[in-house]
Formats: sequence, C-alpha cells, structure tokens
Amino acid sequence: MAAPIARLHVSVFDLHLWKSPLNKKTLKDDLQFLADPAKYATFQAAETAVELANLRAFPLTVRSDRSRFWLRYATLAVNGSGNVGHWLVPLRCRPKNLQLSFDVRSPNLAAKTFATIWLWPFGWASQLEFAVRAPLDFSDVQTITQALREKKDPLPYVLADNRKSLSAVFSHLAGIVLQDVCAAGKSPGEDLMLTKHINVTLVPSKEMPIQRYGSIPPSLPRWSDAERSRFHAALLGKNVTVLDLLKREKDSVFMLTQLDGGNFGLTYFEEGTLLILGPASNWREKGRCLARNVSNVSLAAFALQKFVARRDQVAKDKPKLEKLAQAASVLLDDLATGRYSNAFSRKLLEMNGPVRRARAA
Repeated sequence: MAAPIARLHVSVFDLHLWKSPLNKKTLKDDLQFLADPAKYATFQAAETAVELANLRAFPLTVRSDRSRFWLRYATLAVNGSGNVGHWLVPLRCRPKNLQLSFDVRSPNLAAKTFATIWLWPFGWASQLEFAVRAPLDFSDVQTITQALREKKDPLPYVLADNRKSLSAVFSHLAGIVLQDVCAAGKSPGEDLMLTKHINVTLVPSKEMPIQRYGSIPPSLPRWSDAERSRFHAALLGKNVTVLDLLKREKDSVFMLTQLDGGNFGLTYFEEGTLLILGPASNWREKGRCLARNVSNVSLAAFALQKFVARRDQVAKDKPKLEKLAQAASVLLDDLATGRYSNAFSRKLLEMNGPVRRARAA
C-alpha cells in the first residue's frame, strides 16, 4: 500500500519583542526610519531594499501580491490606524548567504530551508520553511515534528555544514538581527515571547480515502479514532493514544477548523497547527497559499497580541506607543470580524482567549 502522505510543508517561527521599542539611540543609522512613522511610511511606499550587513530588508509591499494575507493585513493596518498604521506593517528581511537545510535520516529526508525575518518597530519573528514531495506515513511526520522540538542528537538542521537544533538556528538568526539592527554597543533589549510555533501541512496521496474529522461534509465517512489520534501525534511529535485523543476532544483542548471537501486543521495554540488538504486540492495555486496564510495569520496575531499585552509596560508616558498599541488592537479586531475572509483566521482570532481579549483592549 502506498504511503498515505504525498507532500509535506513545514513552517515554524519564534517571536521577540523589544523592551524599549522605537528608540532612535539604539538603532543603526540605516534603520533610523523604524522610529519615525512618517519616514517608515515613505520607506514602505518606495519599494526599495535596504542592504544591511547580514540582511536584505524589503518593504512588505514588494511581492506582497503573492501573499493574500499580508496584502490584506497591510491594507487594514494602514487604512484603519491613522498616522501610526505603517508601524504595524513589518519589513520582510532575508538573511544573506544562509546555507540551511533540514536533514534527518529517519525518514531519509533532506530539504533546503528558507528563512524570513519579519521586523516590526516593536519586535521581530524568525520564520523557517521547507517543503518536500515524497511518500511519508504519519509516524514519519511525527518523527519530524519531534526532531523540531528536541535539542538532543540527531540534530535536524544543517547550518553551514554544522548540525544544529531548531533553537540553535533561531539563536543564530537572533544574533544576525541584533547585529544588523542595534547601534554599536547599544540595544533596546529583547524578550523571547514565543520559543517556537510549528505549522505542518500534509497532502494525502490519491490512494488515501477522503474523510471528515468533524461534522462536515456529512456525506463523507468520519476518520476512525485511531486515525484521528495519528493526526494529533503528527503535530505534537509524540504518541497520542485513542484514550488520550478522546479526552482531548471531550475537553476541547485544541481548535478544529473544518474546511471544504473534508479538509481540516487542528490547532494547539501553544504548539501549532496541522492542516490536512485533500489530494484534489491544487497545491501550487491554493494549497501552498493556504498553508502559508495559516502560518502568517498565527505569526501576526501572536505578535500583535503580545505587544498589546505589554502596552502598560512599554507605553507609559509615550503617546506614540500608546497609539500603536491601540492600533494593534483595532487591527486584530478588523482581521477577526470578516474584513479578512479566511475561515482559519477568523476562528483563531475568536477562539484564542488572549488574542480575543487583546482585540477588546
């Protein structure tokens, strides 16, 4: 029997916030515009890159047509947040000369990994992505997600010919950001707010039957208990028994997003999301777009929520930062109330308690 999985896409990110955002004294000369909303808006509109020592920083508008989420995000941020709206739009940064691959021996899998730094004036996130088109089973995927969470051998990443854990790769990227953003001998300080958030998208093989996880579509048969437990194990990187699955379902410890055609997503807010997209889906035009949007929605929502949550700490006697925190709250609400028409986005922003409260702040 053919392996049940034909294609795998993995996106994982961390999240940092500056302790002292928008501080010109701590920024390098090339990035002084990060502390001025008018100059930042001008940079975003110019659509030219900034060449830093280790990063090439682009306005989000450059090639944003390839991401429906970021295009809509930028429109909502700028149109709904007054003169600080551009501060909510991140720079898209690419590390230069980064030789990085995900390489595990069981299953035998090697994939070039692409890194993006999303840089806001109030913090940044490092995002790593790789994809493979190869036959896999659910135990293979579980091994992969387990490797992403552990720091012991065999380490899954190869960075410039040296084996590294995911946390070590993130530390390397953090060093690049601090080196390129901060003025010599100065730093606004940063807190690691989210160590890792893993989003996994699986496209089943044509031989794998199309079924449903929840209640829709009712015409399809439902995945068995054993099959559903394997989905959770694939996301969490550890064994999930049927009894454990039934308890998780009863206690509603995860979010189920039901999509068309039996496709669905399982989300643990502190862990990540598993998407199952049926073999009938058009991967290049729809599947890959949806997978990236789900990851980017999560990244942006948690970045805005964490910033709003610490508004009292960073915005005291700083009216611009107070306005920015208010604008972040408004933007979260705009994304959640139908102005961005994505089923996963709306459900995430409604079901995640801290994000929901940040919208009302």
